[in-house]
Amino acid sequence: MKARRNFLSKIRVNEVSLSSNDEIKEGVCRAYQSLLSESGDWRPSINGLNFKELGEGLASSLEVMFFKEEIFAALSSCCGDKAPGPDGFTMAFWLFCWDVVKSEILGAVDLRDFRPISLVRSVYKLLAKVLANRLKLVMGEVISDSQQAFVQGRQILDIVLIVSKVLDSRLKDNTPDLLLKMDIEKAFNHVNWDFLMDVMSKMGLGIDGLIG
Repeated sequence: MKARRNFLSKIRVNEVSLSSNDEIKEGVCRAYQSLLSESGDWRPSINGLNFKELGEGLASSLEVMFFKEEIFAALSSCCGDKAPGPDGFTMAFWLFCWDVVKSEILGAVDLRDFRPISLVRSVYKLLAKVLANRLKLVMGEVISDSQQAFVQGRQILDIVLIVSKVLDSRLKDNTPDLLLKMDIEKAFNHVNWDFLMDVMSKMGLGIDGLIG
């Protein structure tokens, strides 16, 4: 069953069906080159916009070395029965053997431990969790009050209720209005990284925090 899942007899790329090994390799390669490359098109400038900014203290707190305690806390919150890496070690293993293996995590230097999330390993997933936990504490300082999703202490349902009330009010008053709903296909795959870095810099995040 696993072998069948790992084998592609055919695949459709940009509405074109490919079946031979060479066609599949070239088609997949071209598709991801197009997806992950910059088009060079004009991008809006944010120079004249004002953003909420992190104070120097909060920004610095994101850039300090990870503490042993916060790494262990992140490890304890991870699902223990998953094996992210080909070595088969689960998060439960790292947690149970923490006193023995913590030096391996705290002193990680192997590039393979920091691979992209599509090929995630235990150490990478753990360090990403620690950074995410830090970001949770400051997100509310820089994210607009109208942004309800993905911010600790806010509920996405709140914005749905607000929109529902606004629509109900307009309908009762018979007021002409325009409602725009956008659902961007694979939005995170189309992020312009230079633009994202500029936005984060305007929010007061230092270069070390951005790289992290």
